[in-house]
Amino acid sequence: MSLFQENSSICDTSGNLLFYTNGIKIANADHQLMLNGNGLNPGIITTAYADNGMPTPQGAIALPLPGNSHLYMLVHGYLNIYDDPVSPLVCISNLYYSVIDMSKANGKGAVIEKNVEILADTLAYGKITAVRHGNGRDWWVVAPEHNTNCYYRMLLSPSGLSAPEKQCTGGVTHDGLGQAVFSPDGTKYARYDAYHLLLGNYFSLYDFDRCSGLLSNQQEVHILDTAYAAGLAISPNSRFAYLPSFRYVYQLDLQAPDMNESLTTVAVYDGFGAPFNTTFFLAQLAPDDKIYICSPNGVSYLHVINQPDEPGLSCEVVQHSLELPTYNLSLPNYANFRLGKWAGSSCDTIGTSDTETVFSLSDVFVYPNPASESTTLTSHQSFQNESSWSLLTSTGD
Repeated sequence: MSLFQENSSICDTSGNLLFYTNGIKIANADHQLMLNGNGLNPGIITTAYADNGMPTPQGAIALPLPGNSHLYMLVHGYLNIYDDPVSPLVCISNLYYSVIDMSKANGKGAVIEKNVEILADTLAYGKITAVRHGNGRDWWVVAPEHNTNCYYRMLLSPSGLSAPEKQCTGGVTHDGLGQAVFSPDGTKYARYDAYHLLLGNYFSLYDFDRCSGLLSNQQEVHILDTAYAAGLAISPNSRFAYLPSFRYVYQLDLQAPDMNESLTTVAVYDGFGAPFNTTFFLAQLAPDDKIYICSPNGVSYLHVINQPDEPGLSCEVVQHSLELPTYNLSLPNYANFRLGKWAGSSCDTIGTSDTETVFSLSDVFVYPNPASESTTLTSHQSFQNESSWSLLTSTGD
C-alpha cells in the first residue's frame, strides 16, 4: 500500500504488526486490504489521492479500546479545500472514527464501523494526537481547530468515545504544515507550524492535565525561517524539543527560564541527495530512545538523533544515516504506549467518568445472523448489574 504523508500503524503488546493506514485504506499485517478496509474519508480530495494515500501528516491515529483485547479505534480526518477570496484554505473539515475488530477474518481483522462522524469544523492540517489518561487506562484524543486558540478533546474509555469538548486558551496559533506531540511524560503538549515563508514558523507549548484533559500556560517561540515543511519530537526525558525545519534542525530547552533564549541550531542540511534533497521534515521518537526524521521528498534515507536527551550539538544529529529499502516521505503517527498512570494525581485509580459517552462501540455480537433455529449472543464487556435482553427479528417480532 502506498503511503504519502498520512501514516498510522499499531502493533500488539509483543510488537507484531496488526494494521496500518494511509488515510484511504487499511491494510492488515500481510499488507493486504483489510476486510471492509477501503473507503476511509470519502470525498473529492480522497479520490484525487487514491493511488498514493493522503498528504496529511498526523491525519489519523490508532488506539486500542481500553479494557478490550481485540477492538481498536482509528480516529481520522477528511482533508478539504474551502474557497477563499485570497487563497484556497486547505484543512480537515470532518473528524471520523472507525473500529477494527482483530478477532475477525481469522485474526487478520475487519473494519466493523467506518467513517462515523465525530465533529464537523475547520480543523488544523493534521496534528491528530493522543495521550494516556492519568488513570493509566483511557486515552485523550486532541485535535486543534484551524487558525484559532481552540482545541477539541475526546476521551476514549471502555464505553467508547466521548463527545468532543472544546477549549480555547492562550493566543491564536497559526496553522501550517507541521506536527503536534505530547511529551513522553504526558505533562506537555506542543505543536510546531511552518506557517508562512515570509512570516516564519511558530512553536507553541502548553501544560497538559492528564486528569481533566485541559491545556494551560501557553508559551510561544516565533522562528523567522523560510521553511515550508516542519516537524516536532520531544526527547525521552521530556526536556528538549527538536524542530526539523527544512534546512535546519533546532533544539529548545523546555525547562529553560527563557525558552526563546535556549533556541539552538543542532543541524544544517549538508546538501546530500538521493536523488532528491534529504532535507528535514517530520520527526518521531522511537522505542530505542532515538529520534528519526524523514525528508519532504521521496528519498530512501532517514536522519537520526542519537542522543536526544543531551543539550546542543551533543545530541548527535546524524544526517541520512539510516538507509531504507524504499522511497519514503512519512513517519508513523502513534501514541506513547509505555506511559502509565499519573501516580499521586487525583485520577490515578480507575473510577467512573463524568464525561458522557455518545459514540458507543458495537461490542455485542449475534451469530449466526441470519439464523433459522438458534443463535448466540456474546459480549466482551463485563456487566456488573443484572441485565435484560430483547432479541427481535428484522420485522420487529
